[in-house]
Amino acid sequence: MRCQIQSPKDNRWYDVVSTPLPRADGSISRQGMLSDITEQRKAEEERRQLEAQMQQIQKLESLGLLAGGVAHDFNNLLTAVLGNTELALKDLPASARSREPLGEIRTIACRAADLCRQLLAVLGAAGAS
Repeated sequence: MRCQIQSPKDNRWYDVVSTPLPRADGSISRQGMLSDITEQRKAEEERRQLEAQMQQIQKLESLGLLAGGVAHDFNNLLTAVLGNTELALKDLPASARSREPLGEIRTIACRAADLCRQLLAVLGAAGAS
């Protein structure tokens, strides 16, 4: 039989091996051996924690790549919206009622494009560090 136990007295971990030993009279006794595995258990726990940290870092890196890709694609879409809005405004007479909503579209698209640039700048700075 083999098991690992923690001592309630000093919180140290031990590997316990118990082997049956037949006696001449037919009865069975046991021989046991204890090995202190406290340091090994600590090292295993530290390794598990480091692995968990690495997984978290990898998730954040993946999220950053995804966010950068989305921001880049969204910025490309905004460029098309802004370009078409500018063309529509250019072709409209100054008195056209649709100039005001198109101007609002341009303003909002510019603000969205600025947010994309800020996001890309932050992601670029995070990737550089």
